[in-house]
Amino acid sequence: MASAHSYDAIFRVTEILQKHIEMVDRAWTYFMIVSLVVLAVSYGSEKVRLTAALRRVIATGYVVFAAGNAVALVTAQQRAFHWMIWFNAELAKVDVPLRPLHPFPVWQLVLLHVLITAFVTLAILLSGRIQVGHRTSARRKDD
Repeated sequence: MASAHSYDAIFRVTEILQKHIEMVDRAWTYFMIVSLVVLAVSYGSEKVRLTAALRRVIATGYVVFAAGNAVALVTAQQRAFHWMIWFNAELAKVDVPLRPLHPFPVWQLVLLHVLITAFVTLAILLSGRIQVGHRTSARRKDD
């Protein structure tokens, strides 16, 4: 029979783990919102065309932001990973109908973050070409 201490430990670890998972979710949400806003600014207006220099500044700022966000995201995920391991160890001590947690590997999170960052950065840098091509096509249809 499991002791009350084991159930209490599982409850405490679950609360802590939930807080770390929420931190990871907030970091991802913030990253995705900023990514979408940057893309909207890059492509959003047909009346305002961003110069190549301004696109480079936006792309550089975005990469700096993404690097900082990646550090926060990885740190939060690593902490959540360690709490999941502790949760699973405590769970093994008691007889409850819960399955062990399987954390998302940090390297996969980093890979996904890098791929999204690369895509958004490339899209920012190419936004001038795509907008110019779109306007040229529109002018030909009007003629």
